[in-house]
Amino acid sequence: MLDIISPIVVIAIAWWLVFFTLLPIGVKTHEEAGVERPEGTEESAPVNPGIKWKMVVATVASVAIWVLFWLAQKYDLFSFRPD
Repeated sequence: MLDIISPIVVIAIAWWLVFFTLLPIGVKTHEEAGVERPEGTEESAPVNPGIKWKMVVATVASVAIWVLFWLAQKYDLFSFRPD
């Protein structure tokens, strides 16, 4: 059971870390983009936050991080188990 849970936990933690790191990248407000802000919209609201792109990048990066952890464990580069 732990063999299934461990990769899920590593991927989930890595995904959220990468996703939250990517959130502020490339975001422009209406004023910065030079477009009119719709009524009722906050001044700091982004024009196009690019959430789908950021979710895809976070997924690819988190799987890559998991693969690195898996390879490191497979080839005994380090161990999480006490000796």
